[in-house]
Amino acid sequence: MSILDHQPKQIGFHASAADELHVCNNLRHLVFALADIVGRLATAKILYLEDDAPLSPSLKTRLLRAYPNVDIAFSYDSEQIMLFAGNPEAGVIGRNIQFDWALGFVRATHSALPILLGQRFETGYIYHSGFFTSKRAAFSCNHVVMRESGLNNYVSFPVALGKAILRTCSGLNPSRQIWGEEAWVDIIEVSRPEYLPENVKGKGRKLAFSDLLKKLNSAQAFELAHVFVPEPPLFAALGKPRCLVITQPLDLIGLCSTREKRGLYQRIINGLSAQGYDVHIKHHPRDEPYELDNCLTMSGAFPVELLAALQLPKFDLAVALCSASLMEGNALIAEKVVQFLKPEQFKDAGLAKWVATLPQCLSDL
Repeated sequence: MSILDHQPKQIGFHASAADELHVCNNLRHLVFALADIVGRLATAKILYLEDDAPLSPSLKTRLLRAYPNVDIAFSYDSEQIMLFAGNPEAGVIGRNIQFDWALGFVRATHSALPILLGQRFETGYIYHSGFFTSKRAAFSCNHVVMRESGLNNYVSFPVALGKAILRTCSGLNPSRQIWGEEAWVDIIEVSRPEYLPENVKGKGRKLAFSDLLKKLNSAQAFELAHVFVPEPPLFAALGKPRCLVITQPLDLIGLCSTREKRGLYQRIINGLSAQGYDVHIKHHPRDEPYELDNCLTMSGAFPVELLAALQLPKFDLAVALCSASLMEGNALIAEKVVQFLKPEQFKDAGLAKWVATLPQCLSDL
């Protein structure tokens, strides 16, 4: 058995000091964090949460070998909730407030994560302000920057009753939640700050992944790409124009049924194929992989932003309903990028209205 098949021994942090902390919860975040750290020669720690996107033992080993000067720890948000609340599935109140006989009522956001070993950081970078671990990590940071996670940065979300009560007590809107609205988030770095919701737009600052890649030399970019993608994807032979379709988990966010989602993407693929494109489809990481006709399928785990770093040719066209991976335009992925919907249109009514115009939209590409 290869050493790459063994789980690395390191799980928690070393006791060494660092200037900044990055809390990541999917591969895209991890790629961004490492590109930033290497490009700035920063002294940093990364806490990777595996609840939504667990890493393989071989990837962990490659990470620790390639970046021995970056202190990387692996944990779960549920594990950190367990350490605070005594139950990994504690409700919204239980994972925010606990009673201690010596200290009285203790708020999660007013105490440090044990995994941080009592260290403080000048800057904390997070990608999801709703994670329990992100909130507690902020306590150990002098400044907190939330970086782009995806489309979630550009929309608001409904709030359940229990959480609405807590939000009311904290002076927040009880009916809708926006990532980064929390007082402890100082800055929101995204590729399109002009698309941020109005009440957090003042925190917005432009930062695109292409900005981070520019700080890496060719060897650093190539190493970063091959840590995450040791076997680059196979593309159709050059000749016909190539198009990349990036999906969204439309059924998981309640915009349509699973059958309707698959039918919609098949219609898009068929329309592009009829125009002479070799179509490649990349499923969203939250999507369960599903077969579609007339296309080549890329792994949903493939960070498409690394296409150029892998020294692979750009696509001629990339399309999505509305994907953060295409927010930067054509710099990294394709010669031409088309987003069918703006973030504020990415809802039931907007999707239904657009589907009615799908044939015309495809013919206009």
